Amino acid sequence: MDASGTNNNFYLRFLQPLKPFDGIEDDRNPRKAEDWFTELKRLKDIGNMPDKVILAIAASNMLKNAQLWWRSIENTTSEWTRFEEKFHQRFVRNKIAESWTKIKEMKQPLEQSVGEFLAELEELFSIVGLTDDSSKIAFLIASVAPSIAYELEQKRDSFESYEDAISQAIEFEKLQKKYAQVYSKQQ
Repeated sequence: MDASGTNNNFYLRFLQPLKPFDGIEDDRNPRKAEDWFTELKRLKDIGNMPDKVILAIAASNMLKNAQLWWRSIENTTSEWTRFEEKFHQRFVRNKIAESWTKIKEMKQPLEQSVGEFLAELEELFSIVGLTDDSSKIAFLIASVAPSIAYELEQKRDSFESYEDAISQAIEFEKLQKKYAQVYSKQQ
């Protein structure tokens, strides 16, 4: 029971089982380590688990690279905060640096829609923790197709939020497709 008298173990049965974490980088899921850690933390918080218990659960759900890493730090890591620090240092921080690089170098491919491109860009924003709208708008303008970037740049000062800029980018793309069809029919 927690301080309020609630039996938190009752709620644990509603959580999905913790999936094993292998510690292998996966370009298809760059948030794999962060997502696994978030689920582990949720389990700890809802179950109100002591450090020793949650670390045992974490260790029993590690495979391959993660298991080797855990064995190397197990004897010096008995507190949750220390585990959290070391886990992020080993499995998350490198992804953040890589994601910043991708954000700065990203360009929308011609065959990709703005919506598809934004899904990738926003995933990277999430990984690096970017929440500032003006920075997100700047990266958006720098990375979308040049014809859309030009239109966005013209209206940059009128955007109240990053969401406004996204809406405009999608609208510009729709207009370009519409008029490209009209033009091609006239040819």
